[in-house]
Amino acid sequence: MTDDSVVVKRAFVSVSDRTGLTHFAEFLAERGVEVYATGGTAAYLGESGVRVRPAQELTGVVEMLSGKVKSLSPRLHAAILFDRSKADEREQLEADRVPSVDMVVVNFYPFARVREQDPPAEAVSLIDVGGPAAVRAAAKNFAWVVPVPEPAAYGAVMEDVKAREAARRLAAGEAAGGVRVSRALSARLAARVFEVTSSYDRLVAAYLAGKSGESGTGPEAVGGEGSLPEVLELRLRRERNLRYGENPHQKASFYVAAGEKDSAHGLGRQLQGKELSFNNLLDLDAAVSACREFDEPACVVIKHRNPSGVAVSQDLLTAYRLARDCDSLSAFGGVVAVNRSVTRDLAAEMSSLFLEVVAAPGFDAGAAEVLQKKKNLRLLELAPALLSRRPVPRLLLRSGLVGLLAEEEDWQAESVSDWKVVSGRAPSPEELAGLFFLWKVARHTISNAIVIGASDPAGKWSRTVGVGAGQTSRVDSVETALYKARRSGHDVKGACLASDAFFPFRDSIDAAARAGITAVVEPGGSVRDSECIRAADEHDLTLCFTGRRCFKH
Repeated sequence: MTDDSVVVKRAFVSVSDRTGLTHFAEFLAERGVEVYATGGTAAYLGESGVRVRPAQELTGVVEMLSGKVKSLSPRLHAAILFDRSKADEREQLEADRVPSVDMVVVNFYPFARVREQDPPAEAVSLIDVGGPAAVRAAAKNFAWVVPVPEPAAYGAVMEDVKAREAARRLAAGEAAGGVRVSRALSARLAARVFEVTSSYDRLVAAYLAGKSGESGTGPEAVGGEGSLPEVLELRLRRERNLRYGENPHQKASFYVAAGEKDSAHGLGRQLQGKELSFNNLLDLDAAVSACREFDEPACVVIKHRNPSGVAVSQDLLTAYRLARDCDSLSAFGGVVAVNRSVTRDLAAEMSSLFLEVVAAPGFDAGAAEVLQKKKNLRLLELAPALLSRRPVPRLLLRSGLVGLLAEEEDWQAESVSDWKVVSGRAPSPEELAGLFFLWKVARHTISNAIVIGASDPAGKWSRTVGVGAGQTSRVDSVETALYKARRSGHDVKGACLASDAFFPFRDSIDAAARAGITAVVEPGGSVRDSECIRAADEHDLTLCFTGRRCFKH
């Protein structure tokens, strides 16, 4: 190696995504780089006025099988792979009259567009073979060949070339005979090639595994009838460094799927405020996941990953007030998620309380104007898909002592028709509505979870009035929820209560009844279920079993 650059005299081009291609190819051609392209790419560049030569001059063969075979050629791969520092390889190529290829510009058939319902033949036709082979060959030989695996790389290559021209005091026209690209950039692009091909192969593998009835290898493959993946392959890219983790002395970063360009693609758009913190992101996940449960205008206030208040109503302003006032003391410094756009009136109401984050599908112009006065308040305009019910559950991951714990998200649709009334008294329509609402909240509350609330007999709202979370005994959670309700001035007489798991003793039923609660829902399944049922009947309290618990540890 005489210097730290790759001299590019010939480029092989074969792309599916033509974004920015004309400009890039013109940039190379006007500097004397010979551009060789496969059929469709060559036609596109030719129509754009770019000087281009057919790829078969390199490959030695015409395209076959309606374009399935166009770059799979020993001549082309020899032109890409040969080591310029080895005389014997150079002599072999010269003897066979194979010109060198110094740059490979390739992106693949758009398999990412394939949907689960697409016919297999249509999907299989989008599995690229020649493209990955050519660009991987270039990446392997990055010391002599520049791999360019995506349009996003064009700008970096052009800037690098222009910087080297400036250093050599060359005008663009004086660079005829090729360009120079730094080996450092070529190495970075080589690494990117293997990221791109790996992600591409995982998409194909997940699709084919689904068609075979087996789970794929990544988080996106979870769902349906199959088990969790036998092999779990995670490809995550650091989207940003965070100021710190849960505490200032802990380092932290935010990662997204490697295929995402940035977090905005999936999270949304931050409109104002400080950067989202580690704890903000955890609370946002809890808030949005709970908000997704409801079709009506809904508000969820989260504090330390637990709801401090949840409500639905016929209008969002009322829902916010009801959720906030469940426990206004805990709502201070909370994270709020709503499932409708924030209006000016709602923004004015929110501005009277210190909040860390407000997340919504939109903010009216007047609302943004009001909330701009609170400079540090983070406003997040949620990506539309975040509030939609997922077609398959997420794969939830946690680090364990010596490995990783993985489980499906608790995401099944709930229905009171699956419940069993086990007490002598059946719930009234209002009680049943309140229980159903609270059960949805309970599965987003850290266990042991007890949620107390009610629904308006007129059907205008459902709300929480007390939340007991994270206690080490269930009766403690009941007492905590009752205490919080009393502290906030709520009357729980006639209220309902939901528990995320069965009551191991009747003490929780007795405590609820003494406070005036008239309806309880729990999974059932305790060896003392009969005692709990007897307690409910003694207090004329209605008791429903869901048959399924909703722990959130």
